[in-house]
Amino acid sequence: MIVALDGPAGSGKSTASKQLARELGFLYLDTGAMYRSIGYLAKEAGIALEEVPAQAEKIAHIAKDAHIEMKPSHNPQDLIHVWCNGEDVKTKIRTRDIDAYASAVATLPQVREELVKKQQEIARSQNVVLEGRDTTTVVCPEAQVKVYLEASAASRAFRRTLEDYPKFSHLAKEDIENSREYVGILKEIEQRDYQDMHREVSPLTKAHDARVIDSSNCSIDDVVSQLKALVQNAEKDAYEAV
Repeated sequence: MIVALDGPAGSGKSTASKQLARELGFLYLDTGAMYRSIGYLAKEAGIALEEVPAQAEKIAHIAKDAHIEMKPSHNPQDLIHVWCNGEDVKTKIRTRDIDAYASAVATLPQVREELVKKQQEIARSQNVVLEGRDTTTVVCPEAQVKVYLEASAASRAFRRTLEDYPKFSHLAKEDIENSREYVGILKEIEQRDYQDMHREVSPLTKAHDARVIDSSNCSIDDVVSQLKALVQNAEKDAYEAV
């Protein structure tokens, strides 16, 4: 069984996928973490962000040679640790700098080709939940459950602001949305969306047969409940087909 989720950054794909995988007992495959890992390796290799397009071949070799593992975490909130070439990079690949590197290297056809191969090998060997921005259209178009998880840019910026600035938690929603921090994060999200949707290789799109779930006003538990229902229906259809 392959459960694939696509959608824009900040829509809740990672959190929902982790929880779903945990409840189903499936492997959680974070494809975005793979691109983040390559972005991290590119930065560590001394490649400046603006040099990424010109260094495409070098970064593709880095991707081909990279040994990326996703191991179970002892922390139930994390579910996995990400190891790259023997180094635990779980926290190192979740920074603003690596956000930009990940988005940049993801535009390189050579890099995507190498990482898609790695993702397909894993996904087709066991029950998995995977998420990213082209899992339903490129990586696993044959997935039995395909979902496009979306949310408004405003709702995603609001969530990210509270995550990055816990001190804002006591403020009214209107005050948070008028803050300099929120405005900056909203701009970053809108720029990221545009880049992901307009890149030449594997742009963010909705698969024609994907179920759309809007998480703007839903809790993660609500989203996971909807996903589990889709998985149960897919299992029932498979059983009846046999």
